[in-house]
Amino acid sequence: MQVATGWAGMKIAVFLPKEDFFHRFLGQSLKNAFTRVGAAVIDAPLRLENAQVEALARERRPDLIFDMNRTRNVLPGLPGETIHAAWMVDFDAKREEEISGSELLYFLEAGWIPYFTQLRDRGGIVGERIDWLPAAACPETFYPAPADKSLDFSFVGHLSAPWSEAELGRPVLVEGGRRATFGEVLPPLERRSLDLANGRVAAPELTDPGYQIHMLRGVLREMGFTGEPDLSDPALRYDVYTRVHRMAVRMEPLRLALGVSRNAAFYGTGGWEAWPEFRPYFHGWLEDQARAAELFRATRLNLHNGVANHFRVFFCMAAGGVVLHHRQRLDAGAEQLARLGIESGVHYLSATSDDFAEQARHYLAHPEELEAMGRRAAEWVHGHHLWDHRARRVMADAAAFRGGG
Repeated sequence: MQVATGWAGMKIAVFLPKEDFFHRFLGQSLKNAFTRVGAAVIDAPLRLENAQVEALARERRPDLIFDMNRTRNVLPGLPGETIHAAWMVDFDAKREEEISGSELLYFLEAGWIPYFTQLRDRGGIVGERIDWLPAAACPETFYPAPADKSLDFSFVGHLSAPWSEAELGRPVLVEGGRRATFGEVLPPLERRSLDLANGRVAAPELTDPGYQIHMLRGVLREMGFTGEPDLSDPALRYDVYTRVHRMAVRMEPLRLALGVSRNAAFYGTGGWEAWPEFRPYFHGWLEDQARAAELFRATRLNLHNGVANHFRVFFCMAAGGVVLHHRQRLDAGAEQLARLGIESGVHYLSATSDDFAEQARHYLAHPEELEAMGRRAAEWVHGHHLWDHRARRVMADAAAFRGGG
């Protein structure tokens, strides 16, 4: 891997917001990448509180701090000569104006760049450079290798448990002696969510509070209610705004896959075992990322739903696996992958609910096409989208900010 130019021996500290198995793996991958491209990575815990980061910076004097989900405005004691690079993967309930102060401000999702650039230009936040830093893969763990294709489908991810009776019984609206419970509005909400995601209905105006509340109002009107739903309970509000949609769109590709082949394996966290239809295919959680790489190689079609440019998509392609992405209308990830030179039908597969079964059956019947696609995907990711490439980019941006070092 080519050494980064512009600032030889740059001292870098890397911090992440959690120390669970994924963040430990990601953090070590980033540290290794920075080291490989010529940085001097400071030996420090991955997760430190704000005051601890400030103390470390005063003592160790890093040239650059690479910080996931934390911006400089919460680190007032940081030495002025230290460049702070914030990588916003998740907002963690922060308001937009709170994401401020870092000299380098990166987003995992490219869609946020125009908004935050305009916010900065209006004086709403402080930031020198605002740009996109996509996910990538670790070459030491995810690499192509020979494998017997023992599975037609696999999936790795979280699935919430079914709704409890108490959750289903929560009132959403009480009006004129009648009440609408969450359990009563849930089935039509799920149908509307899937119809919207799959482009079967026109998207309502995406204004605050968003399309979820538009759908809930529509369901209540069909039930004969005229008032506004009561979402003062934070858990109920989260369920209406987030969990209903996530569960509906997650289970749809799993059900579509099982309709094509029962030779499947699912891994993840949450409530998988509480779903009778998925329990026979559930095998626990893959904490070891090397085992995840083996699974990607051993699977003909690795299922993915949601954001197309997810970490797991890069991991799978780097290992030589073929991703089958269940595409939805509101997902801009496919366009973002195309900007990275990763093309549907060339490096991965993309299917809607309407053509999922047809595509899956075709490729399961043509393993030579899958083998060629997996090979192309691995070659492209290893050539352009490893953490080493991202590390070189961050160091070059820091050097440019400093004026060339």
